Amino acid sequence: MISELQAAKRYARIFLTEQMHRDDILILAAEIQFIADNLKKNKDLKDFLENPVTSRADKLKLIDSFADKGRFSNFTKSLLELLIKKNRMELLVYIASELHLIADQILIRIRVRITTAQDPENIDTESVVKKMGRFFQRNVFVEYSHNPSLIGGFVIEGDGKLVDMSIKSQLDKLIKR
Repeated sequence: MISELQAAKRYARIFLTEQMHRDDILILAAEIQFIADNLKKNKDLKDFLENPVTSRADKLKLIDSFADKGRFSNFTKSLLELLIKKNRMELLVYIASELHLIADQILIRIRVRITTAQDPENIDTESVVKKMGRFFQRNVFVEYSHNPSLIGGFVIEGDGKLVDMSIKSQLDKLIKR
């Protein structure tokens, strides 16, 4: 696991540099995350791309098709091709995470996770990003997650801080008294 993380860092640093344009950084990180998420959901696709028996030519053909249909950037396509040529597609999930960390450093921002009891689609995200920026006094990238067990309210995690304003935690505190 540690060697996989170290390898993922190396691959991410090859493609994400301070000389890249801000938009290219964001696009690469987002596209690789999108692909990694889809590989988690589609076991057949994951198995095909990670299978050592499947020919590199077949994998590259699939990546070309995938990149063209998804209109992915040349950076994304190049990274995927490199991983296939080196038989390292299993690192993609780790690389996606590392790309986000490096992008956050380059763009001088922090990643904040907001977990709510309600579906995140019902949230005014623009307003939340502004409020989080003021709270943390930095540029923020907000990730949303949904956890109905919170009953109501929210939990914010970011920059080493945890703010738990959920009804569940308030009930837990009352019960412990």
